[in-house]
Amino acid sequence: MVNLNGKPMPAALVEFLPDPEKGTTGPVSSATTDAEGHFRLMTSDQRDGAVVGFHRVLIQDARSIPKARSDFSMEKPPEHVPSRVPSSYSKAASTPLRDIEVKRGPQTLTLEVTSKINK
Repeated sequence: MVNLNGKPMPAALVEFLPDPEKGTTGPVSSATTDAEGHFRLMTSDQRDGAVVGFHRVLIQDARSIPKARSDFSMEKPPEHVPSRVPSSYSKAASTPLRDIEVKRGPQTLTLEVTSKINK
């Protein structure tokens, strides 16, 4: 589950990056949260879950990621939607979500994210 300022965060892109500094290697896993902030990871090679070990976790606001459009489209480009999540959460070097351990078997993790402005 992803919480933003203590409340479930829908439409968050979650990526688990195995941390080689902690001895964890393997494919990246990702998911998008549902309306209640829940997610189910899938590896980049299409397997359920994530590799066992320590990860750095990236969180991005899926609502603020521009949608792809054709150069030939006559549609007006969508307005930019500001991210609910600080940019530090989207970079492996600066994410505060480090040392997140994935264990064998089913597991539930709650990731706490704090926005720039608490409301």
